Amino acid sequence: MTLSDDYDDPFTAAVRGFSLFGFDEDTVIERGLPEGHNPETVREGVITSFQELYGYLGAEVNIEEAWENIEETFLFGLPSRFSVDYKLHSHDLAATLNTVIGIWGYRVEVSLPAQPEKKYPHLSGEHPEAFVVRLLDEETEETRAEYPLRLFPHATETLAVSNHGATAALLNHTLLNEIGLELVIANEPLGDNTPFLLLEQTRLDALEEEYGSGVPLYHREKPLLDRNPLLSRGGVHHYSPENEIDHEDEFRVSEPENTVH
Repeated sequence: MTLSDDYDDPFTAAVRGFSLFGFDEDTVIERGLPEGHNPETVREGVITSFQELYGYLGAEVNIEEAWENIEETFLFGLPSRFSVDYKLHSHDLAATLNTVIGIWGYRVEVSLPAQPEKKYPHLSGEHPEAFVVRLLDEETEETRAEYPLRLFPHATETLAVSNHGATAALLNHTLLNEIGLELVIANEPLGDNTPFLLLEQTRLDALEEEYGSGVPLYHREKPLLDRNPLLSRGGVHHYSPENEIDHEDEFRVSEPENTVH
């Protein structure tokens, strides 16, 4: 059974979906829905989002079309959704976590030991540098976790979107695993950005157990997400330690001890 079997109204089904993913109405209104509309209820805000996405603003809603596009409408309103521009370096994914990780009371700091003063660091996917990610408690400023991370170069491509998937996998294995969170790829058009969701591991496990792989919450043939960011965009499984360059030779700075690859 999916929520399209349980609900006649797609917008009420979307509200239910937010709850299943662990987000209350205040969080959805504050962080997930478009700014400036100030909806009184989440359902009202979801309707406005749908109207904006599909050009119905101010017009009567087509319920059939709303059901057909409920996945994109729902993903657009998730408070923990964010995207990373494909042109940006992999460490920017870690930094961009700050747009959503505050929901759980944390913030992230990223430093580049090889180029600490550079605004635009070395961007080549062929020679990725190490970067250090710290997770801090927003209230106490205490460090909860800290990891130096580094990607292996890609065997066939240097596209940043591939690096983003690999970086997400590294973050899941290290920093985010310590607080029970997980980065997944949102199943929406890629465009110029890599679309991510930050979600709770245990909740994802429970939703996949009930609805199936990728959480096809509304239609069986349309999973909402992919939990394997390393493979979901194609080609990135070709990352290989055989292509690794010497960090000190390349950047004139030793790679941090215990760097995770």
